[in-house]
Amino acid sequence: MASPQQQYGPNWRDVQDYHEAIPEGSMLHRLGKPNEMDQSVRRLNSWTESESVVRFDPDNGSPDNSACLRFQSDVCGLSARIQELARQTGLAQMVELAAKNAGARYASDTEDFSDEFFDWCDAQPETCSEWYGNHIQGHAYCIGEAIALGRRSETEVLWQMWYWHRAGHWPCGWEGDWPD
Repeated sequence: MASPQQQYGPNWRDVQDYHEAIPEGSMLHRLGKPNEMDQSVRRLNSWTESESVVRFDPDNGSPDNSACLRFQSDVCGLSARIQELARQTGLAQMVELAAKNAGARYASDTEDFSDEFFDWCDAQPETCSEWYGNHIQGHAYCIGEAIALGRRSETEVLWQMWYWHRAGHWPCGWEGDWPD
């Protein structure tokens, strides 16, 4: 079996730390609670307010009318850029493996999520909770790519997203010109 360094390349320690920390992130265990970085974000204080930003609508939701879907679209574009940089630097396989393992680890560790996450999901239509779960798992995947590639301007937004996930919040939208 390959060592973590062989699997994940020069940023293997960050990737390993990330994989170990995933159960501590994305759990929404700090919803509505203050954070030292609050001045840098717009906080959504209720599920109703969150729904107004997310606008989960399988028929009419689009990046044009949803800050969340626009954010997801921007993150996907960033993921494509990271994959291109990984190919250029010879890290493509390592970045892909780190991301794939992060997504799988998220999926296997959902039982560790907070009661608030499940209470909220249980109150939503089935397709809505599945949609949110897929987006949070997608975040885990994209953040895994960024961590494997290492800190650089193209990955900084995803490192910031990981901060918020670890802090028990869910980054769900973006105001202003991406990625400023």
